[in-house]
Amino acid sequence: MHGYVRSAIMLSACIFGAALLVMPIAMRQTGSGRPMGLAIAAAICLFSGLISEAIAGFMARTSPLAAMLIGMMVRMALPLGVCVALVSLGQNGRDHLAFIVYLLALYMVALAFETRLAVKRAAGPASTRNQSPR
Repeated sequence: MHGYVRSAIMLSACIFGAALLVMPIAMRQTGSGRPMGLAIAAAICLFSGLISEAIAGFMARTSPLAAMLIGMMVRMALPLGVCVALVSLGQNGRDHLAFIVYLLALYMVALAFETRLAVKRAAGPASTRNQSPR
């Protein structure tokens, strides 16, 4: 569980940092593209990332490949579902464009970070890696 808490804190910091970088753009937007929309997009990415990390943490002991695949499915389902719902609700397809861009940008940042964590998890501890003989 210690590894999950550390991963959750690092993922939260990563998403929060990326959201802070996008905040000046959000300050000039209207509608769902305002800072509250950015905060909701960050929360969606964080929530799906935390669920994905929890599933991967429990399943990594038995099947690392299945853990990565199920984690990827969970990580994609919520942001993609929100994007599809917003596009279908919009009048002209651009009503929620800024929010969708925030969501996709934060998703990509979270995906890169979580992929790094998954690769480290699949590689195992440093003591069990194959070491070249001297």
